[in-house]
This record gives sequence, C-alpha cells and structure tokens, in this order.
Amino acid sequence: MLQEAGLTLAESDQVSYVIDRDKMFDWTTANASRLPDVIDEADQADSRLTTFGITSYFGNGTHGGDLLFHQGRKEISFIVTVNKRTMLDSVFCDFGWYLSRLVPPFERLGLVELTATDLH
Repeated sequence: MLQEAGLTLAESDQVSYVIDRDKMFDWTTANASRLPDVIDEADQADSRLTTFGITSYFGNGTHGGDLLFHQGRKEISFIVTVNKRTMLDSVFCDFGWYLSRLVPPFERLGLVELTATDLH
C-alpha cells in the first residue's frame, strides 16, 4: 500500500522508526535490511498500547515524513518532517501534493476523515 503511494521506508540504507510504549517517542535507526524485523516487531506489539511510527520518503527521497499508526490503529498521522514541500512563493505546506499521494491508498483502506494543519 505504501509503495502504491510512492513511499519508501528507507533512505541511505537506513530505516528510522519508533514502537512507542511509554509516550516518550524514542526514535531509533536500523539498517534497511532489518525492515522486515521492524515490521514484525510492530505487528507483534499490542496495538492497543503502542504507537508505531516510521519515516517514509516519496520517490527519490527528496520529501517525506513520519507516518504514525496511533494506539488502536484506527488513526494515522503523516507529519511532514523531511524537506517539507511548500506552495510556490509561500512558507506553507503544499498539502495538495501530499494528499494526492496519500489519500487514494488510505481511502481504499477505509479513510473517512482527514485534517491538515500547518503552522508558521
């Protein structure tokens, strides 16, 4: 599903992720070859008590962000953290660019609501 959105989960042979159990959000990195282990660990974690986050990159890795699967796995967030793409001549995020890539695959999975926020 993420690949369909043009997202990759590794950059420079590294994957950055968090399996948060204590609300401290201590992110860690691992070699990209460990990605299947990271996904398995997240799958095995109690989804009611953990948030799983993984840094994701669009296409060539120029833009990306942190994809968070919140406790209960009913809500997700995408936080633009990697080279935010802005609107032309603006400091504000180009939400249209991100949403056109993220909404279609998540809508097929049951997306029913979205909120976009940017602060300057």
